[in-house]
Amino acid sequence: MKIRVINSNLDFENLRVDWEHLSNQTRSSVFQSFDFTYLSWRYELNSTANSLSIVAVYDEGLIAVFPFYVDKYKRLRFINDIHSDFCDFIQREAINYTDFYSFLNKNIYFRSIRLINVKRESNVFTFFNSLNNDYKIVRQSSEYSILNLQKGVFPYNVPHYRSHQKHRVNKAYRKYEEQSHYILNSTNDLFPFDEIMLLSKNMISRGVRKEGFFDVQRLKLIRDLYNQNLIILSVIKSSNKFSVVNIILKEFDEYIFWIDLFNDEQMINIAGYINFLKSISLQDAVNVNFARGRYFYKESNFAPIFFNLYSIYYFPSLLSKWRFIIFDDLRRLFKLIYKRFC
Repeated sequence: MKIRVINSNLDFENLRVDWEHLSNQTRSSVFQSFDFTYLSWRYELNSTANSLSIVAVYDEGLIAVFPFYVDKYKRLRFINDIHSDFCDFIQREAINYTDFYSFLNKNIYFRSIRLINVKRESNVFTFFNSLNNDYKIVRQSSEYSILNLQKGVFPYNVPHYRSHQKHRVNKAYRKYEEQSHYILNSTNDLFPFDEIMLLSKNMISRGVRKEGFFDVQRLKLIRDLYNQNLIILSVIKSSNKFSVVNIILKEFDEYIFWIDLFNDEQMINIAGYINFLKSISLQDAVNVNFARGRYFYKESNFAPIFFNLYSIYYFPSLLSKWRFIIFDDLRRLFKLIYKRFC
């Protein structure tokens, strides 16, 4: 077994063919695809504050890729972990994780490991289960949700929906039935850069999203992912203006709602979801992933099944672990106080 650290942009680019071959063998998530990782690094993280630290493992070909970087606080992290709803590494053959961790310690300088948005069934969860528990912290950090749609007319193709849930969906759909719905893809449609940026600025000005939530660099990332056919757009238009844009990732037989943009019309975001669900399930059964977050509007309107996501922290010593616990607990306490009194 040979292990190699990729720390230059050129070596990263040259990894494309092997990475894509490995992805096809493992049916890994779109968040671990070469294009998503490479473009995320290029647009979001490629600066002097961050160090590219991808780890490639070979044994008669590439058998694993760990899409790591080291941030300015010297934390080993997954590339674009904040905006990747599901983080993991790709692996097609068993690896001795104890030896692998020893390699990381010797060849990459970091003070701690911080891996977020991790599913329990992921490779990385299994990895850290095999390491010394004394230096590890695992916390439930969020949730994600799945809705299984049978082939048919939404909402009547969801077996567990009761009559009041179907009524709620139909009411929201009828409210904006006169507005036009389209599904845009790179094969047939140009990416609507200016329209999306305008809708984003509208949301920020209304205080629905924070400043910096959707800057030009992030939109360029999304545009390039769209042009690589990793993203489709579900759009509602009224009077030739965009009312809703759902940025949706395509993954085998699943669609992932990644980023939602919408104007200030009541329930227009719900109508955007409903229009897409109606369109895609007419032709075939499909799974829809509502991604990260247990938001009330998702739960009350669509009743998906929720699953846990975790954060994993690993430290070189007990002292650094307890220092993190103390400061993290203080941070949580101050945040709670601020929310209550401010």
